[in-house]
Amino acid sequence: MAQLKRIVCYAVNGSGLGHVTRLMAVARWIKRYVTFIEGRAPEVLFLTSTEATNVLAQNGFLAYKIPSKTLVKQNDFDPLEYRRLSKAFIWQVLGTFRPDLLVVDTFPAGSFNELFQILDGPFRKGFIFRHVKPEFARRPTFSAALRLYDVLAVPHRPEAAPVAHDGVATPLCCCGEVVGFDRHDALDRETARAELGVPEGDKLLYVSAGGGGDPESERIVRHFVSALESVEGLHLLVGAGPLYRGRQLGGPRLTWSSGPNVARYFPGCDAAISAGGYNTVHELMLFGVPSLLFAQEKIADDQAARIDALAALGAAIRIRDVDDGLALRRLVERALDPTEQRRLRQGARAYMPTNGAARCARALLTSSYDERQLGWAAECLSEPLVAQAERLGSAASVFYGQWLPRLLPAARAEGLESHPR
Repeated sequence: MAQLKRIVCYAVNGSGLGHVTRLMAVARWIKRYVTFIEGRAPEVLFLTSTEATNVLAQNGFLAYKIPSKTLVKQNDFDPLEYRRLSKAFIWQVLGTFRPDLLVVDTFPAGSFNELFQILDGPFRKGFIFRHVKPEFARRPTFSAALRLYDVLAVPHRPEAAPVAHDGVATPLCCCGEVVGFDRHDALDRETARAELGVPEGDKLLYVSAGGGGDPESERIVRHFVSALESVEGLHLLVGAGPLYRGRQLGGPRLTWSSGPNVARYFPGCDAAISAGGYNTVHELMLFGVPSLLFAQEKIADDQAARIDALAALGAAIRIRDVDDGLALRRLVERALDPTEQRRLRQGARAYMPTNGAARCARALLTSSYDERQLGWAAECLSEPLVAQAERLGSAASVFYGQWLPRLLPAARAEGLESHPR
């Protein structure tokens, strides 16, 4: 049995939070499974360029940070010097920490091919292969880097899986879409609306322009609020995102949120307007929120294709022109119509019935543990049990690593819901 003591999660982010959010969701499950199998918690370290490392700290993860390319550009810093310094820092962290497992999200060679020199290192390597634009996936460096990984975990359903090009032999493990928030972590509808101060009888609309780092975020958020704040009986929950740096808005029927856990309120939402980023869209789908989605232009993420696929399945409605305030109000009325709501909720829940984070974690651990060990861990660590155990705080690792394996040894593993104790 291979032992995992140290794990590095590498998350490249600039104007969004998608990679680090998805990696956190998977890393939580990796940590639970390894603790259960090994009897002790592994050391998990994030190496990242996100400008929202506070999100990692709030979720209990250590982070070593390089500046994002977005910040480098804003400060007119020499790009070549940035790459030289960043490569040296990344190599030094990995060489000193000496992980047993490296997990990388979306960009197999890194943001500027900085990982090529270390992917032949003496550790296991897992890649979270999120769908990217075809022109990006066809780059020679992309396929060349894919061949250096032991496991390719795909955070999509099989029918939406990307294609590995140019003779990449490593099989794809399709795990379903991954989000950072489980149903068991969310508030019920009544509690969510009470915490937000939504009057009884009012409709709650979630409004977001993504993680907040997009240069158009402030303008779009202000435009949406201006177009909708006068609608009678409508309360706005604005998810500005942790990377939002614009002016905060207020009003008698507006709640502002810039934190990372706004999805806990989604069960209380009647509809949503959001950018088409991977994480927010799939969180909305998981909670069955009728959603109006618009596409932001990203380097590798094809938001328009994601929205069109959801619209074709009856799971969402695409906003073609975000600047047309009148059309926006009409779309909101449509999304709040009871018949349309039922259709959209059914489509959303059919599209994403469960969170794939646990399955993705198990796929990434197949290079370290055998099928019997991972099956044992999956059988014992059910989502309802984990939701209860996490309330123990730091004692949760003791529960996973010492109490639970003795209570449910591999020879007679079964779900706790049916256990006589």
